[in-house]
Amino acid sequence: MTRRGSRTDRERTTGGILGLALVVALAATGSGCYRWGGGRQAEASGRAGGDGTGAPGPAPQAEVPGEAGWPLLKHDLARTSRCATLGPVKPVEQWHLAVGQALAPLALGVGVLYVGDAGAPCLYAVSTGGKRWWTLGLDQPVCATPALGPDGTVYVATWPVKGPSAPGATDRGAVYAVGASGDVRWSDPVSGGAYASPALTQNGTLYVATFKGELRALTPAGEIPWSRQLGGFRCMSSPALGHDGTVYVGVMGAAEDATRGSLVAVRPSGDPSWRLEGIGDVVGTPAVGDDGTVYVVTYLGTVIAVSPAGGELWRYDLGGATTSSPALGHKGQVHIGLESGRLACIRSDGSLRWTYDAGAAIRGCPVVDGQGTVYCGTAGQGVVALREDGSLLWSLPFGEVVAGAYPVLARDGTLFIGTSEGTLYAFHD
Repeated sequence: MTRRGSRTDRERTTGGILGLALVVALAATGSGCYRWGGGRQAEASGRAGGDGTGAPGPAPQAEVPGEAGWPLLKHDLARTSRCATLGPVKPVEQWHLAVGQALAPLALGVGVLYVGDAGAPCLYAVSTGGKRWWTLGLDQPVCATPALGPDGTVYVATWPVKGPSAPGATDRGAVYAVGASGDVRWSDPVSGGAYASPALTQNGTLYVATFKGELRALTPAGEIPWSRQLGGFRCMSSPALGHDGTVYVGVMGAAEDATRGSLVAVRPSGDPSWRLEGIGDVVGTPAVGDDGTVYVVTYLGTVIAVSPAGGELWRYDLGGATTSSPALGHKGQVHIGLESGRLACIRSDGSLRWTYDAGAAIRGCPVVDGQGTVYCGTAGQGVVALREDGSLLWSLPFGEVVAGAYPVLARDGTLFIGTSEGTLYAFHD
């Protein structure tokens, strides 16, 4: 496995956030994978095997309930971004693989990584040993983490990155259910697509927040028992679930006003529970603490703690813009990265514990391991690891931009991360 040659990145600016740019690192066009036409119960999958011939590659190991290492965005339905695994202390690169163009955050199953491409309409399956299993061509690029079901089904949403005004572009994406061997089981068209990652519950319900602000529930068969408009201008936040099944989603308020966003709570039945308005645009995904407290971070850099009943408990101003999402520590701390390159740790009472300057923007979500070590990717410095007290454990620059990707930790302590230049890395002690 060799490093892919240099390529030209392009950045797409998403409007409606007080004139400041939300950056998704994208690569030049030309995916090299088959384009697949959307629509429910499609006939062809556009699958390419690991040898690049178009023949199906070997199927990854089937999923076993409870054994997937990192099956959802931010690890779990509460979106805590923490796990019991201990990450690497003295990381050594195990392998790297040129996979695509601009890799989205990963999901980790049993022996296999699933990753979408924000620069090409593709979903990839790669073994944890660094071998490509298959490539699936989709209707649009993938900007978020797939969700893995216990039966091996991979649920992924697509988003029209180019925007409806680009030549030949549409404003439609889709939600796909994909088998472990790369076969499409069903797809559901979505107007405006979905920038956010799906949330998959234990009973098989899939929650999808669309870019146009609709929260949609889907059954394992792809049927839609209910959908609800969340209000607001756009939605880039992924659904987080409370302990009682309440679905929490952040929304943006207006095209040119980043102060009017909201946090919305919806019951599992689809009925509205409450809405916390005027907090500012929410771009990242909320996180739910062990006591049910919901932590949300606005684009303008305010961390807000909200009770399960919708009452504001406290807020802390970070003093800078962020597109990152909060990661929760084992003692209730809230970790958040900023565009300035700072990583901040807020105590559960809303006071600042520490900050660390990583030297480059942190746009993805940090990850917390079982010892409280915090890992995060940066836009220019690779990956950094900080001890629970905020001191540097290690810094690992590897020459590629990690713009919006999140690290994930396997049960054996291996750290995986994808880059904005299309390379997937594995590190271990």
